[in-house]
Amino acid sequence: MASDDLLPSGMPAEHRLAVIAELQSELTELGESKAALEERRVNLLAAARRLGVDDFGLAALSGLQSDAIGKLTWGLQPDLP
Repeated sequence: MASDDLLPSGMPAEHRLAVIAELQSELTELGESKAALEERRVNLLAAARRLGVDDFGLAALSGLQSDAIGKLTWGLQPDLP
């Protein structure tokens, strides 16, 4: 948020609480979205490993380290739609 987005101190407490609740709801929603995207990424990595793409190639494409890919996908059966 920019300083222009901040509410002036003269605003009623109820209004400030409503804004905070709205931001909390948005953060919760974004957290759920992030978790779903991370699960999808792990499934895609697992599927690529099963197809024979090596961990170094996956690391180059995903930005993860090759040992992290191995740990994330070890024993995982990809669940792709």
